[in-house]
Amino acid sequence: MQLFQELLDNNQLESWVPLLDWLLSNDRCSKQRGWGQKKKRDFTTQIQTLIGSDNWQIQAAKNVVWEFEESDNVHIVMNNAGSAGESLLRHIRNGIAHGMARIVQRNNDLYLDLKDYHNESCNTQTAHVWMPIGLLFDIHSVYKAIEAKNNHDGT
Repeated sequence: MQLFQELLDNNQLESWVPLLDWLLSNDRCSKQRGWGQKKKRDFTTQIQTLIGSDNWQIQAAKNVVWEFEESDNVHIVMNNAGSAGESLLRHIRNGIAHGMARIVQRNNDLYLDLKDYHNESCNTQTAHVWMPIGLLFDIHSVYKAIEAKNNHDGT
């Protein structure tokens, strides 16, 4: 898979292991882990603030068509099924799992360029994510803080 080779080439693979473990988990936002609607809404609100609302477009249609020039700005276009934060994580997980993610060097930073599709034929695009990889670690930190509060509060 291209992503893993690029992480290895950029000496990033080891730091990504906990991130990948989290992203590829099926139950990261499950009720069994204490993730009800309030926690999901808190997560979405916090990461939307982190990302910036101008950088995030949620479209109802299943066919996301989005062309852009690579830039220093974050760009996220996706369809949404339920919690926007949870949907973003699902799109990232799917892009990685289906080999549609790559690392791009821009200036002195590394960016995640990822696409998700409705099915394996790749006819219907459902998401396109462009972000510095550091932002993905920040999103994980937001999740871990909410998760720790879940464990501490019992909520």
